[in-house]
Amino acid sequence: MPDAESPTPPPSSMPLPGIGMQIAFVLILVAGIVGFSAGSMSPKDDSAKDKSEVASKEDESPAILVDSWTVKEENRWDVLKEPATIYAVSRVQLSAELEGLVLSNKYQQGDRIEGSGVVITLDGARKALMVQSAQSKVQLLDKRIALLRKQMTRMVKLQGSRTISEDAFDRSQTTLDTTIIEKTLAQNQVAMAQKDLRSMTISGPIGFTVLNRMVEVGERVRMGQPVAQLADLRRVKIACQIGPDSLRFVHELKDAQESSNKDDHPKIQFMIRGLYKAGVPHYLNAKIARISPSADPRTRRYLVELETENPERLLRDGLPAEVIFRRPSTVKEIVIPRETVARAHGLPVVYEIIKDIAKARRIEIITQRGERFLAIKGLKPGVVLVKGGSSLVNDGSKVRVLETRK
Repeated sequence: MPDAESPTPPPSSMPLPGIGMQIAFVLILVAGIVGFSAGSMSPKDDSAKDKSEVASKEDESPAILVDSWTVKEENRWDVLKEPATIYAVSRVQLSAELEGLVLSNKYQQGDRIEGSGVVITLDGARKALMVQSAQSKVQLLDKRIALLRKQMTRMVKLQGSRTISEDAFDRSQTTLDTTIIEKTLAQNQVAMAQKDLRSMTISGPIGFTVLNRMVEVGERVRMGQPVAQLADLRRVKIACQIGPDSLRFVHELKDAQESSNKDDHPKIQFMIRGLYKAGVPHYLNAKIARISPSADPRTRRYLVELETENPERLLRDGLPAEVIFRRPSTVKEIVIPRETVARAHGLPVVYEIIKDIAKARRIEIITQRGERFLAIKGLKPGVVLVKGGSSLVNDGSKVRVLETRK
């Protein structure tokens, strides 16, 4: 007989298999979700914190101290530039008056003559002996004349006693007269010998500059041989040539210079190539002295000569230069100082100050205005620029203005 089938228990009474594992799985899942959420939120919080720290550091960074410049319009200049040459107003050539051996040559080329003015000394030993010999002869004749005069005095006293004949008296008088003449000739010889001795020293005008030293120590020079060229460089001339189209312009500048006050006449400037001050080409002022009335038949250009003082002797004879004739016109343009211009990626920029922040602005340089200023495009009047300290400033830098100039 088969076994009776055992009754199936109800579902509610059946045990839940693996419930402990299910609970553990749920706990792990919850912990993972919480961890993921915490991990995903942490970088955002750190980034926000970093940004706030950077912003606070930027706010606390010190401002760069600068001067500023307010942009303005000025009259444009009509400009004419021409190549030129500098030359001395006054020149002197020294020559040897006598033949001799050069004992000393005191000055080098470019030196200014000072003191006694002696430039070259020749061997004057033979001339010195001639002077000494002539002087000795004069002294001997002086003694002889003194003796003859004493003798004549005695003869005058004895003449009445008939102990001295008239012939003897006449002969003594003739001897005295001849000796006096010999003394005069000897004195002339002394003067000539002294002059020759002085000629052994060749002197030049004090203040002149040696342009060319033509003999050296130990060299024998002949009479009349040139030994040095000198020039007065305390005042120089600048010579250039202009075309017929520029003639009226330069004549008007010359007339304006002559009719204006000394400090009010138009500035005619010239630049020496290679001459710089603080890295900037050095310009000097000059005055138009003469304009040729006729053109050179070969070049059809007119010679213009300018003059200027040269106290520092920066200008030398023969130096090349560039003359800049200029006068203001009625056309306006923006002019700013060189110190306001910086370079960014090789291009000229300025830094505009807006609420104590420097903002870079691109500009276009049109031309140079003298040593310190530039005519530019790209700005409007009234804009305030960084002037002193532009090399320390970048786009977005905080700045504090010390002084504003217009």
